[in-house]
Amino acid sequence: RASSAVENWHSILRPHLAVHRTLSAGLLALLAVWHNHRVFTRGVHKGTSPLHLSGMVDAPTNWLVALGYGPAASAAPALPPEPPPAILTLVA
Repeated sequence: RASSAVENWHSILRPHLAVHRTLSAGLLALLAVWHNHRVFTRGVHKGTSPLHLSGMVDAPTNWLVALGYGPAASAAPALPPEPPPAILTLVA
């Protein structure tokens, strides 16, 4: 017998396993980090992650931040402001 939780994990892993036929330890660890930091979008626990439910209230909700990668906006250099558009005057 399978539970719905097992079927959920199977549906996540099945596309990868269909191509590669194996699951490395590193990929499994990465999947665990993603799973523990994802925020529930519906249900009783909406707005929380599995880490929040386990008592870690200050855990980041972005799994890339948990791995040490900052937000994309802070990584990009600031662009200089654009000059105002030129005003064209039509003379009749």
